[in-house]
Amino acid sequence: MSRLLRDIVLIVVIGGALLAGALTLGAHLAPDRQPVEAALGAATRPLRSAAGRSLHAALKAGGLLIEKPLLAEAVRAAVTTLPEDHHAIPIYLLALDTPNALAAPDGTVYLTTGLFATLESLPQLTAIISHEIGHIENNHASKALIREMGIAGLLGAAGLADAARLVAGVVGASFSREAEREADEFAYATLAASGVDPSCFADALRLLAAHNDGGEVSPMPAMRYLDSHPDIDERVRDARLASRTLARGGWRPAAGVADASFAWRRVQEVAASARLRG
Repeated sequence: MSRLLRDIVLIVVIGGALLAGALTLGAHLAPDRQPVEAALGAATRPLRSAAGRSLHAALKAGGLLIEKPLLAEAVRAAVTTLPEDHHAIPIYLLALDTPNALAAPDGTVYLTTGLFATLESLPQLTAIISHEIGHIENNHASKALIREMGIAGLLGAAGLADAARLVAGVVGASFSREAEREADEFAYATLAASGVDPSCFADALRLLAAHNDGGEVSPMPAMRYLDSHPDIDERVRDARLASRTLARGGWRPAAGVADASFAWRRVQEVAASARLRG
């Protein structure tokens, strides 16, 4: 690359990084964060949409996307428990043994059959879905794209590709922990507002951690549910504390939330029969 072209690329990348940094900083410091968050989401929408389409196409090509009526019914029962503005979020099933959930960059949620086989109740599924919606509502995909691509692009343009990968990975992990806490807090509030005890999120985390041998997950890079997350014991404590705190605020379990028109044991059986090793 010629010196002039390299300088031009560097200037463009620095400008983009500064703009991204300003938007991200503004989202944290502005008295009203919503307009800044909206601008952040709008600025990254084309990139997030493209990334989401690519992920969906890859999952489909790999034969991982499946349809199971009983599992779809469980998802509908869980989602309709939540506020109405969350009902239209697209949710797909993946035939994977690893219990996991993923909020894709375009706002699509993926749940593995291993998740259904591991969880023990509909409220626990509702809690996991609420957590993933928290990632979507907090624009975590937008922020991650800006932060990691900005750093990688800046250092890569300067001829420091190895350093770019190292720094982007470190920053990405740190940012992920912050994002997980925000998504957890969103889940607590959403569950309580829906009449679901937030402690069911703690129960779900315990089941996932036990299945994954203390937090170790599948090496599949697109499906890391517990990697880079805050300490599992800390998250369980926070969920149980939120249950007690929000209960004092007056929330009460909604009638019928813990029930469904199907037995959860049957859900587990169907999920187990549909799984692939992964």
